[in-house]
Amino acid sequence: MVVAPGLLTLPDAVLARSAALVRLAALSPDPSVDPAGIDAATSTAVGWRDAPAPLTALGAGIDPAGAWVMHADLLHVDVGASDVLVRGRVDDLDADEARALAADIGELIGREGLRLEPKRPDRWFALSTDNVASETVCVDAMIGRGLLNELNRGEGARPLARMRGEIEMLLHDHPINRARSERGADSADDLWLWGGGRLAFGTNAIGPLAVDACPGRAGDLARGLAIVACDRHDGRHTAVTVASPLRNDTDLAAFCRDVLGAALSALDEHRIEELVVIADGAGHAATWRARPPSLLRRLGMHLRETRFMRP
Repeated sequence: MVVAPGLLTLPDAVLARSAALVRLAALSPDPSVDPAGIDAATSTAVGWRDAPAPLTALGAGIDPAGAWVMHADLLHVDVGASDVLVRGRVDDLDADEARALAADIGELIGREGLRLEPKRPDRWFALSTDNVASETVCVDAMIGRGLLNELNRGEGARPLARMRGEIEMLLHDHPINRARSERGADSADDLWLWGGGRLAFGTNAIGPLAVDACPGRAGDLARGLAIVACDRHDGRHTAVTVASPLRNDTDLAAFCRDVLGAALSALDEHRIEELVVIADGAGHAATWRARPPSLLRRLGMHLRETRFMRP
């Protein structure tokens, strides 16, 4: 399995020039789309059925110890007349900014029985002994969407909604945000709590994984999956490679050469039975599944022109 964070954010012209992506499209012309985002797609691909946040916390170095765990991501938003548009996730805080914001937000949410765990400036979690009616939509899938229509409006969400209002007021004129605005950086305007759940080892076993994940946020989930995966006596496993986030054509070229190209060669040579590629961008994740082509299909692929199209 190959996970390519950010691949679908690249321009169509850049994607179309990649021979490796064209090859993938020829082998798997109908990728599935997951609006819940890349974490959900990755979890599904390995057979994990529960919420991603506890696993991600585990991969980031936090022991959930039976707690209810949620992602806690800072958002930059634009407030309009009828809705609040999510412009992006704030992931460029320096250590001092993260420390100051986490201290104030942590004190506030602590009154509601939540404990903020800012593991890194770009990776925060909120933990609770009780179940919490957190949102289900991945933060990256929220970018470009209206915030109000996505909020959990169930009975159990009322305390969370009240707390979010207090967080928004806290952040509105926070000294960190004033300083960031003065230098042209995005302000942190809201806190998106999502993907909540508890680890369920006994009911959610997955097969053994050999994980090679990039450092930082993008690799946390895969590292968590590797920790909870079961062993097999025959030594067989699923290889999972998580690439560093792809931000430009240089990143894409290196990924296609070093990761995707190698995986496609392994498929062609029948060293693997199936290649699963997961990528995200444009508010969703996509999954391609490819198997070694037969001789007849190889001939058809050579005769038919194929283009890589964004799902």
